[in-house]
Amino acid sequence: MEFSAAYALSPAFGNHTKGLMMQFATYYDEAGERLPPDREGLARRAAAGEPLYARLDQAPPELRELARPAGPAQLLPAAG
Repeated sequence: MEFSAAYALSPAFGNHTKGLMMQFATYYDEAGERLPPDREGLARRAAAGEPLYARLDQAPPELRELARPAGPAQLLPAAG
């Protein structure tokens, strides 16, 4: 990322900056309203400082099983 202009959605208070798992999220605004899965629209909201909430509920079961041991730090902010 240091040498490009490409950035991904990532959780606040976390060190996860890879966008793979975030593509399997359902996004919500601060009022709890579901947002369309439009990455450009989500990026605009984030750039404007709007809080976005993501539920990692769209990943296929086999990917969920592979993601836990491959990247435990990226799922840490989503635990709880």
